[in-house]
Order: sequence, then C-alpha cells, then structure tokens
Amino acid sequence: MKKWLVRILIIIIGLLIALPVLLIVTGLADRIVERAIEKRIYRVDNSVLTDPGIHILMAGTGTPNYDPIRNPICVALIAGGEFMLFDVGDGCTRTLDSMDMPINQIKTVFFTHFHSDHMDGLGQLIAFTWVQGRKAPVHVYGPPGVENVVNGFALAAIEDIKIRANPRALAPLNPEFAVGIPHKFNYPEDGTPIVVWQKNGVVVKAFKNNHYDVEVSCGYRIEYKNRVVVLSGDTVKSDFVIQNAKAADILIHEAFNPDMVRTAIKIFRDTGTPEGIWKADHITKVVKHHINTLDVAEVAQAAGVGKLVLYHIGPGIPDNWLMNRQYKAGMSDIYPGPIIVSKDKDRFYLEPGEI
Repeated sequence: MKKWLVRILIIIIGLLIALPVLLIVTGLADRIVERAIEKRIYRVDNSVLTDPGIHILMAGTGTPNYDPIRNPICVALIAGGEFMLFDVGDGCTRTLDSMDMPINQIKTVFFTHFHSDHMDGLGQLIAFTWVQGRKAPVHVYGPPGVENVVNGFALAAIEDIKIRANPRALAPLNPEFAVGIPHKFNYPEDGTPIVVWQKNGVVVKAFKNNHYDVEVSCGYRIEYKNRVVVLSGDTVKSDFVIQNAKAADILIHEAFNPDMVRTAIKIFRDTGTPEGIWKADHITKVVKHHINTLDVAEVAQAAGVGKLVLYHIGPGIPDNWLMNRQYKAGMSDIYPGPIIVSKDKDRFYLEPGEI
C-alpha cells in the first residue's frame, strides 16, 4: 500500500477516535442531545389549526392487508380549528404523529361503517392521546352500531384506565378522557344527506352509499367556506355518491384496479395450494363490495368534481410512475380532471372559496 494512502487512513482513524472525546470535553455532546430533544418537543405544527383553508391528510389509504406504504383507512381533515378523522384504521395515529400533526387536538371521529380496517385504530387513538395529555373528550359519530364499537374499546381499556387514573398513582390521568363518547345518527335510505355535525363554520353531512351486502354504510360531504370535500366510503358505483359529490372540489373515492385484481387472482389460483385457492376465491367475492377505477371515473365525471383522489387502493402497489399510470389506465378517457393514486402521508389543501 502506498505511503500517502496509509497516512490518510491513519488521519481518518485518529479523527474518528478523537471526535467523540472532543465532543465530550467541550460539552458539545450535551448540546447535541439537548437540541435533539428540543426538536422532538417543538416539532408539532399547530399552525394548521389557525389556517383559513382546509387541510386534508391521508393517514390510511390501503386495505385490511398489510402494506409498506398504505395503512388501513383514515382521512384526516382540519378546518375551522377542528381536527377531524373519517374512519380510524390501524396505524393512523402513528402516521399523523409522524407528520408532526397536533394529534392531541383530535376531538371528532366519523365512521363510514364498521369493517375492522375502518375502525380498529380507535382504541390506539384514544389511549395514545390520553396518555400524551389530551384535555378534551373524543366524540365518535356513526350510523347504528357506533355505540357498540366505542363502548367495546372502552371495555378493553378498563384495566389500563384503572392503573393510569388511580388517584394514588404518581401521575394520575383524568379517566373522563380515556374513552370515546358515541353519537348515533340514522341516514335516509334515499341518499338524501343529513347534517350530523357542525362547528366553527364546518358542516359535516352523511349520506347512504352502497357497500353491496353491508347494510350499514355511508359517505360524507364536508362543507367549509364555499369549499366541498366528499368521501365515498366503501361502495360500489352509486348514484347517491354522484348526487352528494356534485361540484365538489375534491372527491376522495375508493377504487380497485380490475386488471390488477384479475392478475392477483390468477397468481393465487395458479399456486395450486389450498391457501392460494382460498385467497383467489375470497378476493373474487370481496371485490363485489367495491368499485373499479373506470366506474369511479364515471362517478367523478357525472358529479363534475374538481379533483379525484383514489384511496382504499387495491391491490397494493408501489409508489412509482409506472404503477400509478397502470392503476389509472383508461380513467382519463372518462374523467379529464386530475386523478391521484394516494398513499399514506399525502396532503391536499383547499384555500377558502369566494363568497
């Protein structure tokens, strides 16, 4: 080995040894630790609560299947100082926290229906924010059945509440905020929207959709400062979604790609294994509860929406140009507006509309 190279290696090794010592001696190590802790403490972006527009945060854009970039369903919306969640799939609290959102300010949750991938994160949301010092109750709105869901999570939390709210504990928490408060509503069967919540100029309307044989299921229309966001919920193609999404600025609609699903079914069936055949048969039945991408494009076109955001992405795909293009294949021939194949942590913003 050449002498000059040996000298360079010796210098590098010396620096690697000396640098930690230098940091400790000068106190820089303590300052680095302090700055890291400060960054963590002050990272939350509270400005979204005072912003005049609408922030839309995709906190869960996938299916019940585990996916590296898409958790089960959750859409967060911040408007008028209110932080709301529409469905609470597993992992959504962690996702929103990783986006530096003020999750302790989440006070309102809306359920579209009660499949596990739309509700199984509720316990985590309530428990985590309670332990982190949330100072207000979480109100949970939904169609019939919402009381069972909320009270069920409350029952599961009893032992934890006993420990953390014990007056003799070192730092007892207020048990009042450890469970959600359910609010049931009934929507008309003809698709007519009803107001289920309003505050600070934000109006949330629920409407019946069509989740095939899932009898209790709805979508939501959110109105604020002459802007409209509509969430389809899980549904097949529905005239009720079209009529409630009329002229919406953003339509967030579930969608599966039929060609990709057919490919997945074939691959599973070709394995020849009992598990593979069962999965192929199961997927074949499951997709009857949902809407394909081309039908979603027809819904968006008929409703005249400004932007179409796809969620409940199935099958799960990587986030790259080619896969997104294939997922949306043929949609732009029907609906010419912007189409986004969403993933977790995607964000959209609507400025206040003209009065």
